[in-house]
Amino acid sequence: MDQQNLSAPESAQINTAEPLHGAAAPAVRDQQRAANPGNAHDLRNLLEAVADALTLPADLGATEYKTQLAERAEWALTVIRGALDEDPADLGWNADYLRSRTTAPKPTAEPHTVRLPAGERQ
Repeated sequence: MDQQNLSAPESAQINTAEPLHGAAAPAVRDQQRAANPGNAHDLRNLLEAVADALTLPADLGATEYKTQLAERAEWALTVIRGALDEDPADLGWNADYLRSRTTAPKPTAEPHTVRLPAGERQ
């Protein structure tokens, strides 16, 4: 990296060829994030998607409200953690993924009636 402090001891220098695991991983990620902070528009889009995901209609019943909020909070947390762990250039993908989860129609269970042949009982 061309922005390292070369006056620091060699042991403190970061080898960017090293895989992103082990003791140096956080420092390497921080340097990569500083060099490529991503797009502020993508960050705003992600924050807006999280806010939208956690905003539910007021007319839901208490049980449905709690169920949906817990489900959406789980999705939002997954997306936020992914955004923090991944390349900042992927912020837009994380926002799109969360929006797709929260806008997808929920499967509805239609009542199913079993018709038995005449004369048979259940």
